[in-house]
Amino acid sequence: MGRRFINIIVACLLSTVLLTGCSHGLDNNNGDADGTQDTASQVVSISVNCDYGHIAKGKATLVLSAPINVEQYQMKSKSSSQTIHNIIVGDTLEVSYKEEDTISQVLVDTADYMVVNVEGRTPPGGDMIDIFIYVEPDNNELPTVIRHSHLDYIIDKYGNLIDKQDAEKYERLYAVFTEENIEKNELYTTITLSALYTCDPRTVSLDYINYIRE
Repeated sequence: MGRRFINIIVACLLSTVLLTGCSHGLDNNNGDADGTQDTASQVVSISVNCDYGHIAKGKATLVLSAPINVEQYQMKSKSSSQTIHNIIVGDTLEVSYKEEDTISQVLVDTADYMVVNVEGRTPPGGDMIDIFIYVEPDNNELPTVIRHSHLDYIIDKYGNLIDKQDAEKYERLYAVFTEENIEKNELYTTITLSALYTCDPRTVSLDYINYIRE
């Protein structure tokens, strides 16, 4: 799927948009190996969220929290250095600026994902199917509870939105999550999902926009 690049820019920020983007999530601790500080280097963290059908009807659209055209840069995984071709919901882009408006590299703090099972059950006297999303229990690990009630849609390989009530059509889905949305106690592990896909999320190329908060 081809991508569209749409900039939504508040008029009053036109002259300072790059400076505004650089001011959020700055990390100036990019010193050299000998501990000296590189004052010309700045790092901006850009979160990747999702719009479900409001921007493009029936489509998932990624929403970036600061302006960047990701198609201009080769993105690398922060943890593995592998090339990232498609960003997904829950990723965080770490954009390094060697000068005020010159990007030197884009690293991706990647979201995790796993294959989950799906089951639909119709409660007695009910007309709505209850969707259960779960992972197979492992004898060596605590049971895992998957939280997904806040998600109404599943994203397919074309970026189309599928009503979660139709999830039972798929024996398995790909559940995206981030490390900060994992909670553990003595009895079980709870994972709150960022998104659900019908296929490997990294194979899905979604349109995206840049959203600038006032």
